[in-house]
Amino acid sequence: MMKLVAVVRRRPEVPAEEFYRIWREDLPPLVSRLPGLRGYQQNHAVPRERGWPWDGAAELWFDDRRAIQTAMSSPEAIALAAFEQTFIGTVEKFVAEEHTIIPPGRTDR
Repeated sequence: MMKLVAVVRRRPEVPAEEFYRIWREDLPPLVSRLPGLRGYQQNHAVPRERGWPWDGAAELWFDDRRAIQTAMSSPEAIALAAFEQTFIGTVEKFVAEEHTIIPPGRTDR
């Protein structure tokens, strides 16, 4: 399993509350249409006084690199990218292979 990881920064004119609402509510139906998508997770930055360089990160799981390439060149990805431009200012992406060292929900400590 491979994943596409994207770190995102909102457009400066979009208030943070609206950005997170759009990302949480309006974007997922478009992401879910990507061919070959196996999973999708959003990671929203927790507010702090000085802010963060990014507003969050998204993870999209696919079977392999070919599936990522197919999905990202699909008409669904083109529509998704057009919508993202309405509220996301900067996106940096990379393909990653996940290596779980300590699984989430660990209860042995």
